[in-house]
Amino acid sequence: MDFIGNSSSKLNASDKLLRCDTMGTPADNQSKYDYRIDLDCLLSLLNISPDWDESGLIFTDKVPRAKLLTFGLDLFSYVTPVVLVLGLIGNILSFAVFMTKTMRKVSASTYLAALSAADINTLVFYVLVEWLRRGLPHVNSGTSLQFLEAEGVCQIQLYISYISRFMSSWIVVAFTVERFVGVCYPLRLMRRKSRRVLLGLLMTGALLVLYKPILSGSISIGLYPFCGARKESTHVSFILDSMFGVVTYFLPLMIITILNLLIVRTLFLRKKRAFNLFNEVTKMRLEFTLILFVISFFFIAFNLPFFIVWFHMQITFQPGLHHEASDFWPGVMMITRTVFYLNFCSNFFLYSITGAYFRTELACLFRLRRRCQRTSNRNKRTCGGVETMTLQHHLFSSKSATNGT
Repeated sequence: MDFIGNSSSKLNASDKLLRCDTMGTPADNQSKYDYRIDLDCLLSLLNISPDWDESGLIFTDKVPRAKLLTFGLDLFSYVTPVVLVLGLIGNILSFAVFMTKTMRKVSASTYLAALSAADINTLVFYVLVEWLRRGLPHVNSGTSLQFLEAEGVCQIQLYISYISRFMSSWIVVAFTVERFVGVCYPLRLMRRKSRRVLLGLLMTGALLVLYKPILSGSISIGLYPFCGARKESTHVSFILDSMFGVVTYFLPLMIITILNLLIVRTLFLRKKRAFNLFNEVTKMRLEFTLILFVISFFFIAFNLPFFIVWFHMQITFQPGLHHEASDFWPGVMMITRTVFYLNFCSNFFLYSITGAYFRTELACLFRLRRRCQRTSNRNKRTCGGVETMTLQHHLFSSKSATNGT
């Protein structure tokens, strides 16, 4: 989610303009800098367009940047590349595993494969682009990739990144609903509907965020272009971005939390009755349910701090008002934003820790035949998926109906 303010920044011609990519280092090697420009750069990083007024927020020269702000910028600049590398590798491997013949027999695999694809797009079109815009110049002063701010590139990148983030959140919701139906109402489980659900989510997201490229473009902050809301549409964009934040983060958090509590309650009440129904299908489904719990926990842990700080800044940030700790919340925002990025790289490790079937298929993917064959024999299936799970699924459904589950 992005932050949109009221208009482009306004600075006196006598002010020395400093490049955002030096983050407050004077361009002419003098010993002083204008703190407003430094904060301009930070706010552009958060996608807030500041509106400085000479009668309002005025900083004196030689004001040091707060330690929290510096820490937040360093954390963003140095941790984000690690998130990118691990996230891309992990999500590609996860996608390949969930698309194997054996894993495709369970509808939940379709959702997790789609989640991996959505996270890859988010990493490329959102996390990577933001790091190239803000983190790389902070690490390597003087680096500037102005083509990212150009008309056309700006709108396309924003549109894809918004769709990807919407999909990343709502695929987790769809996966949660699928597990909720599978656990609480097993006889009503709708098979082969996952692709239609995903297509519906994609179409909804594409229409929902269509406003973003329409209202955005290449604007100027000081002497430099910036991809953000156009001046005449900042108010509308602010409202729609706020709605996007609620729909993409707050609403999924609520749905996931409520459904997980209902799943836990159902499993607890059914614990004794379900004991005699254990077979390969139920084991795999329980494993996917465990994966759901872990994914949901970290989804909430990584998203909630970012959403809280974002919401606080949305309702309290007022350009033109001076306060001593004006960079405290931007610093906190940078920290929670970096933690938020972990949401797009952690799933592979969560699958590997909690999913025995995932580890087995991952081993098969790397052609570790000996290990794969041992595990396959224990689970009465082969690495190539010779024995399918369709017959087992129907047998399980019949047995469930007979036992009144």
